[in-house]
Amino acid sequence: MESDFYGHWCYESPNAKNGRILIHRDSFCSAMAQYVKEAFQFSDMVHQDGFTNDLIEKDKPDYYVFEIVERNLDILLSYSYDYLSCESDFNNYLDKLIENKDQYTVFISASDDASSGLTDQSVKKLQELGIQTDLSDQFRKSFYVVIDSGNNVAEKASSDKIKVKETLKDGTKYKLISSGFDSGSFSSIKINKKEYSKNKRGLNIVVYDNKFHTVIDSVNFDTYNPEIPAER
Repeated sequence: MESDFYGHWCYESPNAKNGRILIHRDSFCSAMAQYVKEAFQFSDMVHQDGFTNDLIEKDKPDYYVFEIVERNLDILLSYSYDYLSCESDFNNYLDKLIENKDQYTVFISASDDASSGLTDQSVKKLQELGIQTDLSDQFRKSFYVVIDSGNNVAEKASSDKIKVKETLKDGTKYKLISSGFDSGSFSSIKINKKEYSKNKRGLNIVVYDNKFHTVIDSVNFDTYNPEIPAER
C-alpha cells in the first residue's frame, strides 16, 4: 500500500480480466484495495479529500465507484455525477449552484478581501445566482448573502463587521458574520448553531439542501488570489 494515504493508490495489473476503475474513496477502501488491484487492469483509488470531478474525465474509467462508510450515507441523498463537493473551479461551482438554485439555500460570507481576484465572468455568474452587490467593487469589505431557492433573502456589504441571525422557511436557524480586512478578517456561517464556514480569505460558501434539510457542502474560494486552490 502506498504511504500517501490521502492521495492516489494507483495500480496496474495488465493480465486482469477487467478494464479501468476509478474509486472515490474514504479510509474503508484500504480493506478492499488489494482485491480491486487484482481484478482490474488499471485501478485508481482517490481519497475524498483530494477527489475532483475532472478526474473522471481524465481517467475515463470503465467503472466509477463512490465508496463511503455507512454512517455517512446521507451524503448520497444529494449526490450526482457533478457532485458539488468535488468541484474546485470557482466558475464551474457557480454554474452548478445556478443550475440547481431552486433546490438549495446558499450562504456566503466574505473574509479579509473577496474582490481583487474576481473576473467579469465570475461577477456575472454571482449576479445570476442572485447576488445584487457588485463584489468586484468591494475591496476589503465585509459581505454576506443568503439565497433561498433562488431568492435573495438577506444581503449586505459594509466597511464594518456585519452579521445576521434569522430562520429559514423550514425552521432552520442560521447566523452569519462577515468581517473584511479592516474589521477583523473573519467569517462565520452557523446553521442550527453548528459552524460550517471555513473562515478563510475570500468567499466562504455553505450549501444547504432544502429538500433533505441538510448541509451538502462547505467550501472556501480565495477570490483575492484565485491561484490558491479551493479548501474544504
